[in-house]
Order: sequence, then C-alpha cells, then structure tokens
Amino acid sequence: MWMEDRWVKTNETVWDCGVIAIESTDNATDAADTDAPADSASSSDASTASACSQNGESCAQTMCCSEPGAKCYKKNDHWSSCNQTCDPLSLWEVDRWVVTNETVWDCEEVRPPCTPNGASCALSQCCSEPGAKCYKKNDYWSSCNQTCNPNYLWMETGWVVTNETVWDCEDLTVSPVESADPIADAEAEDQNNTCSQNGASCALSQCCAEPGSKCYKKNDYWSSCNQTCNPYYMWQVDRWVETNETVWDCEEVRPPCTPNGESCALSKCCSEPGMKCYKKNDHWSSCNQTCNPNYLWMETGWVKTNETVWDCEVITIDSTDVSTASDTTDSASSSDASTSSVCSPNGESCALTKCCAEAGSKCYKKNGNWSSCNQSCDPNSMWQVDRWVTTDEAVWDCEEVSLPCSPNGASCALSQLLL
Repeated sequence: MWMEDRWVKTNETVWDCGVIAIESTDNATDAADTDAPADSASSSDASTASACSQNGESCAQTMCCSEPGAKCYKKNDHWSSCNQTCDPLSLWEVDRWVVTNETVWDCEEVRPPCTPNGASCALSQCCSEPGAKCYKKNDYWSSCNQTCNPNYLWMETGWVVTNETVWDCEDLTVSPVESADPIADAEAEDQNNTCSQNGASCALSQCCAEPGSKCYKKNDYWSSCNQTCNPYYMWQVDRWVETNETVWDCEEVRPPCTPNGESCALSKCCSEPGMKCYKKNDHWSSCNQTCNPNYLWMETGWVKTNETVWDCEVITIDSTDVSTASDTTDSASSSDASTSSVCSPNGESCALTKCCAEAGSKCYKKNGNWSSCNQSCDPNSMWQVDRWVTTDEAVWDCEEVSLPCSPNGASCALSQLLL
C-alpha cells in the first residue's frame, strides 16, 4: 500500500495486479514515463494533461486543453477547439485567422463535468456537491471537500492529523463566471447538455433537452425530439406538411432502465423488479424499493439523520411507456439500426462520430483538425476542387479513427464498425 511517500507491505490484498496495459504501439502515452510516485491515484492524475487536446485540435471529447492558459471553445455542434482566446467573428483560412462580418464561433467554453467529493478535480476544477471546493494536494492529485487541512492524511479508518504537510490546500475552484460551463456539475443539469435539441437526431442520446419533448422514432435511420408525433407529418423546407402516408413510426425511444445504485434521472425506470425511481434532489435520483427522506448513505450503509436528505418523489414512468432490455429483439434492433444515421457520410468530418454511414468506409485521420470517411486512404492524396491528386508530400496521417469497444449490455451497433 502506498503511504504518503513510500510503499508499505500489509497483510491484506490491496492490489488486484491483473495486467490491463495495452501494447505500447497502441498507446501514445506510457504511464511509466511520469515522475509521480508509484501510487495508482497519483500517477493517473499526473498523466491527465496528456489526455487533453493541443491547441488547434478538437476538444469536443476531452473537454480540456494541454497548453497552460488555453480553453476549449465551442465553434458549433460539430467542432470545438483549444485556444488562448475566442473571437466569434474569426475564421481560419489556410494559414491565418481573418475577421469576418458573420458569427463563426459560438465561443462557449466547454468544460468537463464537475467532480464529486473524493474524486480528482484536477481537470474540472469544480465540485458537484454544494459548498465543496477543489483543493490541491500536490502535482498529482486534487480533490473536492468542504475544508482542507494541510496536515490531514487519509487512512482506511478516516482522516488522521500528522506532523507533516500533506496537502498544498490551494483552492483551484473556478469562479462562478468561469464554471458556467455547458456541461453541468450534476446529472439533472447534465441532461440538458447531453440530450438532443428539438429537430436533432436523438438516436444515440435517447433523451431530449427541451422540457416536455420526447425522442420519437421516424424509421430505422432517424429519430428526433419533438413535443408531439404525428405519423402522417413530413417536414418540407420550412414547415410540417400532413400527408396520406405513414411517415413516422412515432415509437418513443428511451434510455435503458437503470440498475440500483446508479442515477435514474434520465431513464426514469428501474431494471430490477419491484424498484422505483426516487428523487433525492435536482442532481440525483436512484432506484430502490422504498425511500426514507431522512436516510443518508455512508460507507457503512444507510444512516438515519434528523435532516431531510431525500425528496422521495417517485418519478418512475409507466412500464408501458418504455422498452426495457427484456423487450423483444425487434425493439432493440430497431433502436440500434437507427444509430447508423449519426455516422458520417463519405467526405464529411468523422472526428466526433468516429464511424461512417457508408458500408466499407472507415474514418481516416488527416491531421489534428480533420478526419474523414472513405473506402481507402493514401497519405499523398490531396483533394483539389473536384478530384484527388497525388502529391510528393504526406497530406494524410491515415490513422484509422474508431469508437471504443462496447461493454456487455451496451449497444455495439456502432463500435462493431471498427472491425
């Protein structure tokens, strides 16, 4: 066990020691390169900067920037990038920025979600629990807590006061102005950002950002958020037109029901029989058989307090309104089939989707600013006006960009494409 500054041998099993490392050729970062102590928590935190994006690269997924002072700014729904500043009217042309008369960048700062107590807040620099602040311990760890004592050391039995300085205690919490990030610090608020806007595809998110809207299935290739669904409606240019044919399936698409212990704020249904989705507060809801407003979960179990901890409002939806994992394979397959609509067609950027709509195509990386779908990739090819031309220089990186593999129980309809 790592204790403060050294390894100490104990009589208990602390490490599983199963090797989960991928081959060095598959990983650009080597954990062994860090100068941190051989503490799993410390070394992993020290390497977080390497996972952040360089200036000019897309930071839509990392939501953080590796260069000091840079922030991840949103351009539109398809691109976010790291930079020191953001001018809504700036446009990148070939090799320089030019000022235009039109709004090009949204300039909203994209940030990681705020961190719960006990987890590292080195990247988010904000805390999900009210009153908590992000305190720096050292270069390898920062954590959320209500207070910070430089001489406190966390042991298995709790906090212990020592004679040495353990915590730096610098408050890294971003100000309310900075932390007004589009990714909220709690699940209920997070729903508004991860869910889809009306008119946008909700095949993957399976939830809608606008109150009262639902994700309706049109066919195997498209699902969209709206307040209502009329099977005979068709969108034409700028308005809905009623037809004599069935255009929309109108089946509601929803996230899978939630197991005990996880938040059911989005799904509003529970996977285990006899459970209900109870609301704790605006930031958390959970599945359980009963709910006591005064119960608080501690490491040792549920503890009854004198304060109201849970709202206990039942937000479970009617089981007839949602398809669960135990439903027919038809409902599962139709939901999965619609995922292909979110993949990118040939010629478009696949940096975010990491998958291609056309059979046989793969998402190839050109550089830090562009990846595109195609059947093949030639490093020396360059697109000029209406055709590919061969050059003497390497234009494309040609590294294949793909989605991470799916865990059991989750949809692998998209990730399987990397095979």
